[in-house]
Amino acid sequence: MDFVNANILIMNKLQRVSNMYDNEIRVPLAEDLNVPIYTYVHPYAEELNKRVMKEVEGMTFPMTNKTNVKAQMTDWRTNSPSIETIITWIHSEVYSFFQHSHPRDFKIDMKESWIARYNKGDRAIKHNHAAAWLSYVYFVNCPKGSSPLIFGGGKKVNAEEGKVVVFPAFIDHEVPENKCDNRVVLAGNMLSSYS
Repeated sequence: MDFVNANILIMNKLQRVSNMYDNEIRVPLAEDLNVPIYTYVHPYAEELNKRVMKEVEGMTFPMTNKTNVKAQMTDWRTNSPSIETIITWIHSEVYSFFQHSHPRDFKIDMKESWIARYNKGDRAIKHNHAAAWLSYVYFVNCPKGSSPLIFGGGKKVNAEEGKVVVFPAFIDHEVPENKCDNRVVLAGNMLSSYS
């Protein structure tokens, strides 16, 4: 069984337990196949995002325009005290969801994290993160004109500060041309394992 089909089976299994969550969005990938993506809002986003924005001022962006992100981008292992707080929260939300359908020895590894800062005219080309299990985008700063995150099949998730979008890494996604300066997101990938 190939990687994509294995992920689809996992996502279909999750459909049985996902009805208890109000934060589910369905992404149509093919006829009769809708894959869930999830959104959560950080309870202390306003204060936390202010701290992240101060930390971003001191960061370098060595991956700018070198990836599918055609915007300013830090390296793949970006971290700071505030980013660590966000990553820990995302891990907790994802783990609490998946613990209902996975054995006790199930583990989630928050593999990579990076900051992308989009200015007017910047975008992200359609791509996926198929080498990972799940991916996420956390919206740090979203001025008026911030572009949405768009998934294959055309499903759009608006950029809203404090919201994280968690989705199967094999799903294509993109950011259309941004219409403002300083749209900032924290993005990353997760792997799963059993001990």
